[in-house]
Amino acid sequence: MFTQRQRQRLFNGNTRSQDPLYSAQVRVTRQFGRGFWGALSATYYEGGRTTLNGAARDDRLAGTRVVATFALPVDRVNSIKLAVSHGRYARTGSDFTSVGVVWQHLWGGGL
Repeated sequence: MFTQRQRQRLFNGNTRSQDPLYSAQVRVTRQFGRGFWGALSATYYEGGRTTLNGAARDDRLAGTRVVATFALPVDRVNSIKLAVSHGRYARTGSDFTSVGVVWQHLWGGGL
C-alpha cells in the first residue's frame, strides 16, 4: 500500500522520508469519424512533503493540468495529432501553457 511514508537512509546517517503523492485524472474521448478523434483530460495532484532527520520541509507538491488533444487522419497509416496543455503549480504560483504537433506513422499491419 502506498499510504505509508517512504524512508531512505542517506549519506552521513541522514534519514529522509516522504509522504505519498496522490493524483486523480479524468478523461473524455470522442471519435468523430474513422481516425479523427478528440479528447479532454484534467489532472490534479497533491502531497509528497518530505522530512530530513525528522524536520519537516516546505516542499509539498500540488498542481493541476488540463489537456485538449485532437488527431486528424492524413491517410491509412499517417495522422497528425495536435495538443494544447495548460497547468498550474500551486507551490510556486506559476502556470504554463504548451502546444504540440506530432506526426504519427503506423509501422506494419493492423489496419
